[in-house]
Amino acid sequence: MTKTLSLCLLLVLVSLVTACSSAKPRLDTTEDIFKEGFRVSWESRRAGRALFERGLALALQQGDQVKVALFLVNLGGLAGDMGDYPKSLDYFAQALKIQRTLPAHEEVEARILKSYGVTYEELGDFAKAVQYYSEAVQLTQKINEKWDEATFLGDLGRVYGKLGDSGRALENHLKALEVSRALHDKEREGTAQDNIGLVYLQLGENEKAMAAFDTALKLSRENKGFASSVGIELHRSDVFLAQGNRDEAHRIFLHMNDAVRLGRCFLLNDQLGEAEDMFQKAIRGGKVTRRRLPPTPAASGASISRSTILAFT
Repeated sequence: MTKTLSLCLLLVLVSLVTACSSAKPRLDTTEDIFKEGFRVSWESRRAGRALFERGLALALQQGDQVKVALFLVNLGGLAGDMGDYPKSLDYFAQALKIQRTLPAHEEVEARILKSYGVTYEELGDFAKAVQYYSEAVQLTQKINEKWDEATFLGDLGRVYGKLGDSGRALENHLKALEVSRALHDKEREGTAQDNIGLVYLQLGENEKAMAAFDTALKLSRENKGFASSVGIELHRSDVFLAQGNRDEAHRIFLHMNDAVRLGRCFLLNDQLGEAEDMFQKAIRGGKVTRRRLPPTPAASGASISRSTILAFT
């Protein structure tokens, strides 16, 4: 997959590659601070916030508006995860104001709009979420940013589903599927198929739902998407239940139940290796040895802001 990335987006990819580096970071530059802030945010939102605030101060001192916007939007995501939605929206507003003065970086503006959508969706204000997701989609179409367009169309379809508008939900998921296929992006194609299946399930069209879930499951397994495969299998069990086929639903549940519960607990505790192991066992239908569940993450936060991930990956 070949894409032209702006400097600020490239920083995010570099941060993911170097996140596991054992060398102590120097933190002399905004790039180093951003990488370290992104990494430690998986362990503690407060520690991540402190580093992003430090990076913001340095970017302001240097007059680097692109990085100022980048730090602001990540601070907004962390604030939302810590339950301070007014502060989260304030950070996004500051970032958007700056970003709109930088027309060469419109792809970042689209992702800030998406972050707004995520926040309003979490607040249950689905009408505003639709507004911001729609603006994000329109901007990605304007700049021909197809990867984000596919993702944002899925977001828009999901929120229309929450509003009970199955027609528009299906329309957007089908558009996401079309864009994903044009990109030859199997992961996004699988996500779109899963979302389409959920809409058909909601509409009571069980055969269409199962066909979409079966396609999504095939794509997920081909891409070794173990966690997503678990979710799709559970969606298939919902179809069996809707059809009155309790035996098949029960078979899936028996094969996957313990592994799914354990996998979710490990995932919440950021024990990603353990989580993947459980999800793989769930997919294979293997027996799972019950082990002591990991503790619940501390209130300070064991995982990075969902808004941050959605905004910049």
